[in-house]
Amino acid sequence: MKVTAVIMECNPFHGGHAYILQKAREETGCDFLLVLMSGNYVQRGEPALFPAGVRARSVLEGGADLVLELPLPWATGSAEYFAGGAVSMLEHLGVADILCFGSETGDAESLSEAALLLSEEDAAFKSALTKGLKKGLSYPAARSLALSGKGLDDFAKAGSNDLLAAEYLKALQSMNSSIRPLAVKRIPAPSATDLRRAVLSGEREDLPESAKRSLALLSSASPASPDLFSGPLLHALWQASAAPGRLCDFPDIGPDLENRIRSLLPSYESFSSFCALLKTRNVTYTRISRCLLRLLLGLERKDLERWKEGGYAGYARVLGFRKEASPLLKAISEKSDIPLVTRLSSPGDLAPLWQDLLSLEIRSGLLYRLMTEKERPVRTEYEQALLVI
Repeated sequence: MKVTAVIMECNPFHGGHAYILQKAREETGCDFLLVLMSGNYVQRGEPALFPAGVRARSVLEGGADLVLELPLPWATGSAEYFAGGAVSMLEHLGVADILCFGSETGDAESLSEAALLLSEEDAAFKSALTKGLKKGLSYPAARSLALSGKGLDDFAKAGSNDLLAAEYLKALQSMNSSIRPLAVKRIPAPSATDLRRAVLSGEREDLPESAKRSLALLSSASPASPDLFSGPLLHALWQASAAPGRLCDFPDIGPDLENRIRSLLPSYESFSSFCALLKTRNVTYTRISRCLLRLLLGLERKDLERWKEGGYAGYARVLGFRKEASPLLKAISEKSDIPLVTRLSSPGDLAPLWQDLLSLEIRSGLLYRLMTEKERPVRTEYEQALLVI
């Protein structure tokens, strides 16, 4: 049995994602296509535009056989955490032969060189990175400058997918993984950012028909925007800022950002406007949004480190699968060293460390539903039926 894995956010699912799934199956000749997908919150530090279950259905209808949820701490982390968490989960599952990912360049050689450099971070690279940061550059800009200084000029100009691809390769290298990487060059298509903007603004007329068809698959759910969560975020900020140093308990919030949050909190109006207010020349909007989302969800730095040291994943939550994928599920049950969770009411025998993570994900899922579902009473995560098509 040959299994190809793809890691996606699908926020929302579109033609570019469908193309990657198609190429993954064609180029690898796999028997099954496994997708790790972000849940209700994503790497940009925002709630996903549509809930995980709705997006999982679009992924299955787009060609996947099995969709598993990438755990919340890694789905909402920087590229290094996102890639590390995803690759580690694939290692735990024990069935993936190939990891396929989209890339702006599709140049596996330069991606491998960049991944090796990012893994080793030699003295010259570190020095160039530090100089860039001292000049006030953001971390991504300083990293690009350091890569350019090492002769990787094309990669230094790479887009976010190339940078994430390099992190996948770095994670595979650091884990001495037997999973083989496959880079697929992305095709021109409306980006997920364009689609989110069109959905939230209600202006879809200028989208190509393929994009409209993709969004039609998601029409069963109401879209979510960060500003729907403005009230709960304000409450969390006031609560955390009441005790000096408490804000620093959350990932990526240091004393400088804590002081900035505390001083600007009286000017708070909404999730998005506060991110814009807090960002600086060398601290990006996305990083600020990620910090605030993790604070909102109660994801603390100490827990992040505990879960990372514990191996990133202690279970794999199934979001949905095709009926024909039963051999893949059986193979995972035989080879995986972590349990598959298909029902939250009976997750199996989880260690306390992973019970804590599952509790966080359940609470975060309930918050998402409370903020986005118009029907009352809101269904809990326990009441969601497993998606099988």
